[in-house]
Amino acid sequence: MIDVTVCGESMQEIRAQMRDFLGMDVESPKQSPVAKLKDVSKPAPEKATEPVAPTPAPAAQPAPTTSSYKDIADYIPKAVSKYGRGKIVTLLEGFGAKTGKELKAEQYPEVLAKLKAEYPL
Repeated sequence: MIDVTVCGESMQEIRAQMRDFLGMDVESPKQSPVAKLKDVSKPAPEKATEPVAPTPAPAAQPAPTTSSYKDIADYIPKAVSKYGRGKIVTLLEGFGAKTGKELKAEQYPEVLAKLKAEYPL
């Protein structure tokens, strides 16, 4: 612990003594030690890099079909009316569900594909 005593007749004298003690320039009272610190809010300038040749794009692949709950919810009632509830529930049970609401989002594409393959409308 450091014990520092600063005495002065006015606040201005005390500030001057404190600045002198802290190693601050007494002549410019607006300068603070914080101003001497590196400003970290500004990003550092980026180093110049050599341009990289673009890599060729991979061969065009068909975009994976995405299915949503809405797709499942639209298809199941139509399949039930055409093929019967029992067959559709049996198919869903293979995915650990008895209704479309019990399916997980990652199962939607596979379930819909299997529904369309086994029970086309």
